[in-house]
Amino acid sequence: MSDQLLELLADYAALRLGCERALELLENPDASDFDADKVIRLLKTILEVKMDKFYMNPFTGSVDTAEGWYPEPIDSLIEVIKDNDGFWVEVK
Repeated sequence: MSDQLLELLADYAALRLGCERALELLENPDASDFDADKVIRLLKTILEVKMDKFYMNPFTGSVDTAEGWYPEPIDSLIEVIKDNDGFWVEVK
């Protein structure tokens, strides 16, 4: 398994753990407004940091997430994001 795929799996595990912790706080009958604020900050951080990464096949120009490319080796792809004009550009 490639290092990039292992990193992606770790990111998803962290995302799931963060969401589970947020739900625990919300479901607690003794939760306070402070707890709700913690949940909001936690979810905001998750959304900002753990967004899906997109990868492009440089030979075809096709773009998809890592799951969409499976089983193609992710090492042969480049990570991309959309610029302000809507074009895919390589992440530096």
